Order: sequence, then structure tokens, then C-alpha cells
Amino acid sequence: ESYFWRWHNAGNGMCSTLEAIYFAALEVNTLTTRNKFSNNDDGNGIHNDIDSNSNSDSDSDSNSGDHCNLLSLMWLFAIQRSATIRTAKREGKFDPFSVEGKEYQRSLRRTVKGSQKHLRDIEKGKLLKEIHRLENEKNKQKQVLIN
Repeated sequence: ESYFWRWHNAGNGMCSTLEAIYFAALEVNTLTTRNKFSNNDDGNGIHNDIDSNSNSDSDSDSNSGDHCNLLSLMWLFAIQRSATIRTAKREGKFDPFSVEGKEYQRSLRRTVKGSQKHLRDIEKGKLLKEIHRLENEKNKQKQVLIN
């Protein structure tokens, strides 16, 4: 479950862009660190490589340090998250990052057939289609005048 996303309808296992950047940076950093140690070629094209599956203490310590260094990238988002939670509590609302808060936000955006929101959405759709049709006609008339 995403730590920063307030709500989404994309299903489980999704993360925010910030979280994706963090995990990608952590992976690149880990591979880069391992490659520094694996550049010990013995002259026969064989690398004296550290085992990529090893969980040695130095490897774990390195990943832990990388994790802490990369977390500093998220400080602005952590401040924003804290402020958002504080505001929600002050207003008596669900924490928007909690399971309940995310579900509440989804429920506000669900469209139930026949509801007022559904009828408004239908009217907005008709209006947008008409605007698009008029713009297309206008563009066709311009093309005729140009030719």
C-alpha cells in the first residue's frame, strides 16, 4: 500500500511517483556499489565478483546506508504528509493516507447510475462533445478557406 498516495482506483500494489523514484534509485545505487567491487578482472575475463545473492554484513550495511541516504529525498513529501494529516484531524476527517481515508475518497468519486453526480456527468459529457464538434467544424472551415 502506498505511503504517500491519498487514494487511487488502480488496485493494490501501486505506489506514488516519489516512491517509484526512491525504489529505482535504491536499486541503481545497490547495483552500482556491487559493480565497483566486481571490476576485479583476473585477466582471463573472469571477474572476482561478490555474490549478488550474498547477505554479508558489509552488503547489508551498505544497503542500509543507501536506504537512509535516499530517504532524505523524501523529506519535503514527509512534511507535506504530516501537514495534511494534521489538517484532516483538526477538521475531524479521516487521515487521507489511511485505509479508511482512501476508501472515503474513492466513495466520493464513484458514480452510481441514476445519481445526481451521474446525471451531471452525462450533461458535462454532452457539452464537451458539442464543444469538440463545433471546434472541428471551425477547423474544417479554416481549411476550406486556406485551400
